[in-house]
Amino acid sequence: MTFRIYPADVIEENKWRAVNHGLDGKLIDFGKQQERPARELIAEVVDWFIDDVVDELGSRKEVAYAHTILQEGSSADRHLATFSETGRLQTVVSQLIEETNDLPQ
Repeated sequence: MTFRIYPADVIEENKWRAVNHGLDGKLIDFGKQQERPARELIAEVVDWFIDDVVDELGSRKEVAYAHTILQEGSSADRHLATFSETGRLQTVVSQLIEETNDLPQ
């Protein structure tokens, strides 16, 4: 299998889009030469690159969580929503502390 080498400026474009629009934005699918929803394209790339070795790597749980993030959003999405609703950074910090305390040890 070979991979295409794309110019740095088009890679940078997708990085810019990801940083500025997150999972709700669109990325450029270089193979199809069109914009696609970031969530769909990321899921496709993850599945295509690792699905056949995920069990061998012992990473099925982690990949499943990556798909959960793609479907439900990240902690950053939750924190931005909280700030948007309340306008208070203190509420976001409290939420972050609560989420961190709820993590399995």
